Amino acid sequence: MRRRQYDGELLKKLKKQEEKGSLYEGLVTEEEGPWLRMVLKRPEETEDDWGSLLSWSDYWRNPVKDGIRPLWRIDEGRKNTKTFGRQTLPVRVFIDTAEDGFALLRMKKEKNEFLGRLKEVETKNPKLRDWFIHYYVRIREEDFYPLCFAIAEYLEKDEGTHQYLREASIPGVDTKFLENHSFLLRTLWNSLFPERPVENNDEMKRHFFVKAVPVPDICARSLDPSITFFGMRKFFLSNDEVKDFNPPQKRIFITENKVNGYTFPDCRDSLILFGMGYGVLELARKAPWLKGKEVYYWGDLDSDGFNILSALRHLIPHVKSFLMDRDILLSFVDPSIKDTGNTASIPDNLTVSEKMAWKEVHDHGWRLEQERIPLSEVEWALEEMEE
Repeated sequence: MRRRQYDGELLKKLKKQEEKGSLYEGLVTEEEGPWLRMVLKRPEETEDDWGSLLSWSDYWRNPVKDGIRPLWRIDEGRKNTKTFGRQTLPVRVFIDTAEDGFALLRMKKEKNEFLGRLKEVETKNPKLRDWFIHYYVRIREEDFYPLCFAIAEYLEKDEGTHQYLREASIPGVDTKFLENHSFLLRTLWNSLFPERPVENNDEMKRHFFVKAVPVPDICARSLDPSITFFGMRKFFLSNDEVKDFNPPQKRIFITENKVNGYTFPDCRDSLILFGMGYGVLELARKAPWLKGKEVYYWGDLDSDGFNILSALRHLIPHVKSFLMDRDILLSFVDPSIKDTGNTASIPDNLTVSEKMAWKEVHDHGWRLEQERIPLSEVEWALEEMEE
């Protein structure tokens, strides 16, 4: 008669270690055993059924074997029982090696597959050994093996320089695969180039020299109805297009707020760029043609707005502010709306009237957002500019 099995909890623990990858690592790491230990808990029926107690004890005292090799060993100790007093019983079970764990799980095929693949890794690219062992389960689940060899070869050759990811040419690997398996791609990079580790996908792209797909996030709008671009007055630009844009308008307004950009009044020979926030500075660096234009910056009257104005003036010294003086601030500020910035010292590149406005913002913690300035005030300022 086949004896009853009591190793369900032990097998569950072993399977969990296999799914985590620890069982595979245990095959190739030199650690002093035992590899796994577990406290044995007697089934409830052994408390008052002598036959059950003998069956349970006998099971652990006679381990499952692989050939002639027992796959576990036990410790015994004196334990109290409800019905039979103190008895010498199994109290702990030990699995000495990861190989014994695989044998108990009946996963010799998976064990041998791992060892065979590891041997190939050690032969083809030894740098990948530790990476392969540590992430083996995920590599297997995501079908990253044997594609990892071609990917590693590509990375080591730096063939991705200044390319879009779509242009990467790796035998047997499409770029969608790389996008969908970015974690393994990143950890593979770290194993190849430990001196240049990456922690996220953006860093990976910079090291991999993959160009980011441009995002059109700068809105341009002609304020002069007589000057259009193929019949359009407004359109979006990406950062890589700004350098060569160079519109015909002589006057360029720059503002952060999109609503203000869309509602900005018409103005002769003028264009407005908007929707960038601190991206204004990147725009100034990438658009040398701004130095030949009459440039106006309109930001919030708060710490951030004046910081951007100052930094922008460092890049384009002749830039002028628009509606960013003390009179505007005092006319429209709501004292209950507080500045969220944290500037302790006045920015360098401000005019006298701008410094006066900054001091009010700093001293009172005020903030005047562009939207709180009436459109009529914008129109009046533009009329003054035209005179």
